[in-house]
Amino acid sequence: IPPGKRVLELGTGYGMSAMFILDAMASQDSTGSLISVEQSQRCHEFSSQWLGSRYQHRIRCELGSTSSVIPRLLETLGPVEPVDFMFHDAGHSGAEYIGDFVAALPLLAPGAVVLFDDIRWNDARFAASDPKCHQGWLEVANHHSVQWAVEINSAMGLVLLACVAARAPSAPFQIRRNEAE
Repeated sequence: IPPGKRVLELGTGYGMSAMFILDAMASQDSTGSLISVEQSQRCHEFSSQWLGSRYQHRIRCELGSTSSVIPRLLETLGPVEPVDFMFHDAGHSGAEYIGDFVAALPLLAPGAVVLFDDIRWNDARFAASDPKCHQGWLEVANHHSVQWAVEINSAMGLVLLACVAARAPSAPFQIRRNEAE
């Protein structure tokens, strides 16, 4: 992630992904920063203390649901400080993938990269019915703002936004899958 870039992580958990992202930024001498959003009070308390002690001013940990924090970020960041990379590891349902993506679009820079974790997640221990993660991912991948999308080992989905702010849909989008597993 080049110098000065802003990253948004939805779903901090215990901070492992944030650590990897921030360490990758540091290895590139990046002066960028990361905003991480976590809904669980317990996870937020742990991760914000741990990440804050390690990365000080480069990390901002927000407590709350993505549906409540993203609108607050729109007010404080807006188009002046766009997000260049977003990692989604928050709510694991198709509806949340779509809702979070659409809500965060005004925060994302043209040409931003968005990575979704667990696009085929369906764990009966945590969901009473099929959360339709993959269907949500497919809808995100087919969104008119997406220029390119790919599935990585059937576990993650990566999209590249168009380099212009608004792009009308052209031809139907086709996902290329990495079949090497």
